[in-house]
Amino acid sequence: MKKSALLILTLIISVIIPISNVVALDVQRTTNQPEPPSVVVLGDSIATGYRLTDYTAQPKPYARDSYVSILERKTNSSFLNLAEDGLTSGGLVEKIATISEQNSLAGDVFIISIGGNDLLQALFVAMAANLGVDPSAVTDRLLAIIAGGDIQAIMSIANLITNLSTDPIVELYSKNLEQIILELRTINPDARIIVQTIANPYKDISITNPAFRLFEDAVEAGIKSLNATINSGTGYLVADVYSTFARSTEVLTNATSIDMPFDPHPNQSGHAVIAGVVGQLIPYTITIDSSINGKVVADKVIALPGDLVTLTITPSDGYKLDSINLNGDKLYGEAFTMSAESVTITATFKARIGIVFYIIAGTFLLIAISIGAFFLIKNLRTRKTSVAS
Repeated sequence: MKKSALLILTLIISVIIPISNVVALDVQRTTNQPEPPSVVVLGDSIATGYRLTDYTAQPKPYARDSYVSILERKTNSSFLNLAEDGLTSGGLVEKIATISEQNSLAGDVFIISIGGNDLLQALFVAMAANLGVDPSAVTDRLLAIIAGGDIQAIMSIANLITNLSTDPIVELYSKNLEQIILELRTINPDARIIVQTIANPYKDISITNPAFRLFEDAVEAGIKSLNATINSGTGYLVADVYSTFARSTEVLTNATSIDMPFDPHPNQSGHAVIAGVVGQLIPYTITIDSSINGKVVADKVIALPGDLVTLTITPSDGYKLDSINLNGDKLYGEAFTMSAESVTITATFKARIGIVFYIIAGTFLLIAISIGAFFLIKNLRTRKTSVAS
């Protein structure tokens, strides 16, 4: 009796195991993850993340909340950040030439933040000469003059700024920017080059002192001239950081900070805004993660924000689509508009009800036949034994 029960149990298990394998097939998945574009960042301390809480310059510029780091996370890739604190457009021309000679500047996308130092360094050098101090001490000296109400010093600075022409600065910047684009096009003629406009870091300072107001006006005029050069150039895309900062009601730089007065660098909120502006112009990857019981194909593997991505969904024979998600959220339909981040499409397929019914019915029929055959053979053996006796 025990042997009979064991044999029946063996028959049942031998049939149920294949069924469980059919059901379990859908947990086996295939992932098609495209290679993200290589991105190179060039520029000044805006791109390094200088002054952010966890900023470090070595082995490469890094700060978790910098716009470069934000974009790295959104693209699921690692950028080559070659930005350098204090760099001017002329310095960037030299840097690109040096790196090009080392054959280490290949990139599908170049992001450029340059020009602020061209203007601010010239202004601070001129004021330093007027005040008789080192350029690094201009901020402290200017604050002392404003606080002390030194009318003679205030008028001297006001006259200096009023008579200072930014035309030579803008002219040189224009030539340097043209050279930068030419060099990058030589390295990769098909590269996507993005140039950021320059934001005015002092627009939110409420100091009414005439010397400072003239200084702020000079900065605004110079930045507008530099941005006009950027906006009129060719061979690249423009990320309009200036206009976005100007429209914002939020404080986006350290310039109003008590700890860092007049500091022109973006704060954490400012970097988030820059990431949003630049992020609209860079491409992102589309990863397909689907079960082996069906196939999902996107008409693009890399797309720009705003692009329409169409999916072709093909279930295997006997299966149908169970669910499809985009970055974990349910996707309705077979198309979506690309957002400013890399996406993963996850699809799951399930067996059609008819197929499952026939498999189960057939399984139990096979079990019944097996059990019937077993007892029939056993009965025949019993009769044969009785006849022999």
